Amino acid sequence: MDDMRWMTIHFNDGSEMRFDFIIQDLDLVSLGKAIEKAVESNKLVLEVEGVMYLFPYENIKYVRVSPSPEMLPEIAVKGVRLAD
Repeated sequence: MDDMRWMTIHFNDGSEMRFDFIIQDLDLVSLGKAIEKAVESNKLVLEVEGVMYLFPYENIKYVRVSPSPEMLPEIAVKGVRLAD
């Protein structure tokens, strides 16, 4: 199913949590604004199986989302590859 996305949150203590979700029902402009707001809010908020999870960014090392959203913040560097 190509509507599926995966998110892995890597925490500062070395632990991680993985989530699966469907593409959010937003047009590209709204998606871009939602991503910008999430970055500015200093917290990641997820609704997971009827429960709200709130992750302060100071506890997060990085978040990996795959495949990449179609709209990224303006500051994103695109077309990057991991080096060996």
